[in-house]
Amino acid sequence: MKKRIILGLSVILLIFFFGGLVIFFTLETSRSQFRRLITLHQAQIFRNNLLLNLERVQRDIYLYRFHRSHEVKYGATIDQDMAVLESSVNLCFTCHHTEFVFGRILQAKRMISDYKTQITQITTSVANPSGVEQTEDRTIAFGDRMLSIFNEIVTNANVDLSKKTVEGYRYVNSVEMTLYSSLFLCLFIAVFIAIRFEKQLMKPIGEILKGADHFSIGDLSYRIPENMPQELSLVAKSSNKMSSQLKENIDKIKKTEQSELMREIAAGLAHEIKNPLTGIRGALEVFMHELNLSHEEKAVFEEMLFQIKKLDVMTKSFLEYARPPSPQIVPTNINDIIHNTVFFASKQNLHKNMQKVSVIENLDRSLPALPVDPVQVQQVILNLMFNAMDAMPEGGTLAFTTSHRDGYARIEVSDTGHGMDSETIDKIFKPFFTTKTKGIGIGLSICKRLIEQHNGEISVSSNESGTTFSITLPRG
Repeated sequence: MKKRIILGLSVILLIFFFGGLVIFFTLETSRSQFRRLITLHQAQIFRNNLLLNLERVQRDIYLYRFHRSHEVKYGATIDQDMAVLESSVNLCFTCHHTEFVFGRILQAKRMISDYKTQITQITTSVANPSGVEQTEDRTIAFGDRMLSIFNEIVTNANVDLSKKTVEGYRYVNSVEMTLYSSLFLCLFIAVFIAIRFEKQLMKPIGEILKGADHFSIGDLSYRIPENMPQELSLVAKSSNKMSSQLKENIDKIKKTEQSELMREIAAGLAHEIKNPLTGIRGALEVFMHELNLSHEEKAVFEEMLFQIKKLDVMTKSFLEYARPPSPQIVPTNINDIIHNTVFFASKQNLHKNMQKVSVIENLDRSLPALPVDPVQVQQVILNLMFNAMDAMPEGGTLAFTTSHRDGYARIEVSDTGHGMDSETIDKIFKPFFTTKTKGIGIGLSICKRLIEQHNGEISVSSNESGTTFSITLPRG
């Protein structure tokens, strides 16, 4: 997502950057066009002034010719207007021209210079009247020819300037349309990208906020959709994982609270029942020895004592579940515990299916000694072994496997019995749950509690081919 945002912002910046460049160069081109038109109009003004000044000088010559009585007056006027004419042609050199135009200006200046020479001959001549008139006729004819040439130049220049002015205005209009089009195009692209970002960013954020609302009211089973851009997908996955872990922790806390409550109840009941049972058992034993009982009566008393003994065993189990002794941690070889437990159970034939079951020991000899309570671990191993034999009434294979990895030791107890369904697996470690006709269903709960006292874990997996209990213990 970060890359997309950076890419999108970069695209927007590039669009505005290149749009700015287009606008800048367009404006510069427009300025150049206007400056060129202004220069052309200035040049045209100079040409018009030159033509006007030439006409004024030509008029002065006519006046000089027809008013000879005032030749001094009109002679001075001719000189003044001629000076202005020369200034006009010199102004033409201040503008930038092509080589052809520059040549035409030089030609015009030479013609004006010749024109001035002829005018000087008129105003300073002392020749006879007929000679002066011839000079005047020649000068006037030369001036008329210059007027014709300059007038043609000015006319053609006006036509060309009009065309260029029209082209300039058209260009300005096209530039204006280009600028507006570029502006609207940039805005459209920016809005389009912003809308795309809004859909790709705000919608996922809304989903995350919606999930947060569900979590805040305790709906921890709600899941935020994870098909989002990369960073937001990570946030959604983390939030879902957090809610799952929180739900698991809450369930564990509830189970712990329930277990603690049950353990307190069990401990209280066992304590309240144990003392009366001891008294009852003592009284029955006294009666059996003191009274002269018949064989049938003695059998009844023996059955009563047997049932009281069973109750005593049950109360001890309750107490062991409710208040197990603290583990006495010593470095212990788990392989030796397993081997000795199997040997002892086989030797004493502690289970009715012992002779029907084949025991396999896949023990990792490199497994180091673990800091555990050997008595409690042996109790767990023996309990799991008996459960496995209960699951194989027709016989089968019981396998013990040990291994270690990443600072943990693993113990697996597997059987080839009938297995368990998923509902049974979910309840197998709960206290007082059992699938057997005998027992109170507290053995696996005690095993789980003893393993957790060692900071370990116990789990079970099962199918129609058998069941495996896995125990994980820290190596240090």
